Amino acid sequence: MSRCKPNSIFSDFDQALKNLFSAQLSLGRETLNLLGLACHSSQNLIDSYCPPVSKHCDIPEPCWMPQKIGEVCCTLRKCDVGEICLLISNEDFVSHDYQIQVPGEHGKLVKINTDSFTLGPKERRMVSLKFEWPKDHQVSDPACCEKDGYELLIWVIGCNKHYLNWHIEAGESAKPCCYELAVADKPDYTLHWYNHFQVYRPCTTPLNKEG
Repeated sequence: MSRCKPNSIFSDFDQALKNLFSAQLSLGRETLNLLGLACHSSQNLIDSYCPPVSKHCDIPEPCWMPQKIGEVCCTLRKCDVGEICLLISNEDFVSHDYQIQVPGEHGKLVKINTDSFTLGPKERRMVSLKFEWPKDHQVSDPACCEKDGYELLIWVIGCNKHYLNWHIEAGESAKPCCYELAVADKPDYTLHWYNHFQVYRPCTTPLNKEG
């Protein structure tokens, strides 16, 4: 039989000690939670000023390189007509002269409704390019790496240079070939950190053959 009464001073001391330990444990847990939040906030702050290299430090193509509009593929029969409509916008605050060019041996097969014009600030214009499959085209049996058709390159030259690849191949049945594409021509007036790492290096010229 215990000699100590339930309400003795020693029982009160034990309970007070337990309460103290419990309070210290709770305080420790809250401290760890606060430290975790602080570390998470600190990491977010570091990421905002020093973003990870894999996400934000990739060096893009220089702004002076030609910009790709896209790639279009069409299937036409003899005498069928394909059309591409380019909605060209001048996003600059000054006027620019524009030229539409289709170089190469098959460029003359493309009819352009207007190949030279001027756009004022924020103006835009629709340009139509039509290709009619030649009547005298002889369908051939192409090799493995070739297709019976035409590969066309369309240039839009304004403040920047833009280009579009248009591939037209022969088919037994024609498919609708009418596309409208937007060309936003705008300069880049921002000085980016990666401009320091970009330098213009022209392609090397072939060595002169010795006679």
